[in-house]
Amino acid sequence: MVGAIRELEFCRNIIQNYNPCLVFYQLGEMTTCCPKVNYKMQYQPGIVICPRTKKDLMWDDVKDSVKVFEGLSINDKAELPYIQLDFDAGEHPLPEEMIVNLIAD
Repeated sequence: MVGAIRELEFCRNIIQNYNPCLVFYQLGEMTTCCPKVNYKMQYQPGIVICPRTKKDLMWDDVKDSVKVFEGLSINDKAELPYIQLDFDAGEHPLPEEMIVNLIAD
């Protein structure tokens, strides 16, 4: 709890003295199966960043998908072309992925 209070004070200092546009603070990487870290899911609203589209998504909307990805073996994850939580983006390559493919070719 003391750590969280210090982090809030740190953010307040950053906003007041350096970056008044700061509106979000990331609590670090989320690991839902680790009891030492999953307390972060109790902070509301829970926002998760899609690793593919970089779009902010509400935790309640994507938690089932996250649990499916967590259940995959490392080998199964390695075979996926990407991990995507924002299913509104579709299956087509994103512009930045197309650029990477052009450079790789």
